[in-house]
Formats: sequence, C-alpha cells, structure tokens
Amino acid sequence: MAISVSALLTVDDVSIIFWRREGPYRAIAEVSLAIKPGDFVVVTGPSGSGKSLLLTVAAGLRPPSAGTVWFDGTDLYQQPRRVRDRIIASRISYIPQIPNFRKTRTLLENLMLGVPGRLRVVVRERVDRLAEEFRLTAKMNWKVEDLSLGEAQRASVIRALALKPDLLVADSVTALLDDEGAAKVLESMKDYHLRGGTVLAASNDPRVLRLARSVYVLEHGTLKPATSRG
Repeated sequence: MAISVSALLTVDDVSIIFWRREGPYRAIAEVSLAIKPGDFVVVTGPSGSGKSLLLTVAAGLRPPSAGTVWFDGTDLYQQPRRVRDRIIASRISYIPQIPNFRKTRTLLENLMLGVPGRLRVVVRERVDRLAEEFRLTAKMNWKVEDLSLGEAQRASVIRALALKPDLLVADSVTALLDDEGAAKVLESMKDYHLRGGTVLAASNDPRVLRLARSVYVLEHGTLKPATSRG
C-alpha cells in the first residue's frame, strides 16, 4: 500500500509465517492498515485468527516475517533495538490479552517500572488517580501474584493510560473483566480517545465495537473492512 504521510501507524503488507513440518503456514498474509492520529480502529475476528499477533507487530513488539511497520514516519523494525524500545516506551502503550507483570513485585512497583526519572512524579500522580477510579488504591502494595486476573487486567490499563501514549494498542481488554470493570475501562479508553488519543484494539465485544470509528475483520490471515457494524 502507499504510505500515507498523515498516518500515525502504517502496517504495510505484513505477513507472519510459521514453519511446520508440512511447510510454511501464513498466520497473517500481506495485511495492510493505516491509522491516522485520533482514529479508533478495532480488529475483530474468530479466535485464533491472528488478532493478537497483528497487534504485537503493530505495537513494535514482534518483527513480522515480511512487510513494514511505520510509526510516525519511522520504519520501526529497521531501527536498532534500543531506538525502537525508546519509541515504544515514550509513545506506544500496549495492553496484552493476559496481564504481564513481575509477580513477586508490588503492583505499584510494576506500574512505575521503567518510567524515566524526569516523569516519575507526574506518572505517579496519574497512577494514583487511575487506581482510585479502578478501585485498586488499597492494593497498590500487594504483590501482583496475589491479585485476581480481573484486578491485574485493570492494572494493565492503568499502566498503559498513565503514560499518556500517542498510540494505545489494546488486545481483548474486556475479556477478563466483569461488567462493572469493563464499563470503567471502556469509559477511560473513550476519554483517552476524546482527548486526542489514537487507539488500535482487537475485540469481539460489542461494547468495544461501538466505540470504533473503523472496524476490520481478520479471518484466514487476511484483513478486510467490516461490511456491517452490527
């Protein structure tokens, strides 16, 4: 696809190939997607269709087998690892489908892990505010291994939003949450978007789909615009 100069994120002819005894298997086949600043894009599709793979590639966390990922004019995977890591740390937040924390550290330690010294005060203020909104203030000094999955998922959202990223990449963010927790997370994501943030999400949750400006379907390794929002 032609690279759009106005796009914040461009996924260009990306493929992910796994090698099996019977030969190569294309989990994602020549997928292209352009996301402009302020977009809210949701990728939907059946379980196992490659949604999580696509999001990790788009977030700069997994190099594709083929194709290019551009972020704000920079070819992410052509950069040295330290440069790419710096871009991700300062501008992209990723919420995994399954929370990924250092289990033996406290929740607060995890939420502040890797935050540069010059930002620690302001990020801590955001963390405290979000923890209160998500009803996790009383558990900030708990070890993460003692939290429920739903609590850990809400904490993942806190970590992502507290950094005020240019791009929020969210993988099945409501899957582990009860209705109350999901509603609060979606309210926070909506607020982030209304304040100018850009969102790329993978979800089959109708509540997430209703927030989207654009919906795409990933199936059999190919990505197509949804024909109906339902």
